[in-house]
Amino acid sequence: MATSLRLTVIALVLSMCLACHKQTVACYSTGVDAGCSVVPVRKRSDLIVHVYMDERRTCTVDGQLVACSDVGKKIRAAHPSDDPTVSFCAARALSYEAIGLVLGTISREVLPMQFGCSAGAVPGAT
Repeated sequence: MATSLRLTVIALVLSMCLACHKQTVACYSTGVDAGCSVVPVRKRSDLIVHVYMDERRTCTVDGQLVACSDVGKKIRAAHPSDDPTVSFCAARALSYEAIGLVLGTISREVLPMQFGCSAGAVPGAT
């Protein structure tokens, strides 16, 4: 509860400072650590980036092999001024921890996300 209150206070203070500067605040909590950072307001894009994690914990971004710990950074590097939607799909046998690693990299880059595992729609998925 203290972590949640701390994040709320930090976010409010930073928001007041940034309201005029086209920036916003993104906060996270891992259960162990929590923090906030300043991020620019980006244009929402209609583009969908497909991320797939297979049963061997191998990740692809639009069919290209990427280290799972770098998924969010890779997408943000390709889209520094816009926010594409990340469509995430993972193999069924993966642990919550493995999936959480990838989801964490996506959320740290403040990318909008959805879950999507439709046949043929995810490059690299089988």
